[in-house]
Amino acid sequence: MESMSLYYPSTLLPLQHAPPTPSPWCQRYCYLSSFHKYRGEVRSSLLQAVKLFRSILTEVYSSVSMIE
Repeated sequence: MESMSLYYPSTLLPLQHAPPTPSPWCQRYCYLSSFHKYRGEVRSSLLQAVKLFRSILTEVYSSVSMIE
């Protein structure tokens, strides 16, 4: 089983890279899908940062209003 798990990826690689040069449409699609995934990650992290910033602002505002 160990040898098969080591041997399987090497047999899988030539199948993935069977066309020597992928078509431009495939390249564009792969690039767009990776960019879309990256953009989604950036957007989620930005949303988390905005939520954190907003919660900090509300904490500060409530403490300041309590002092007054």
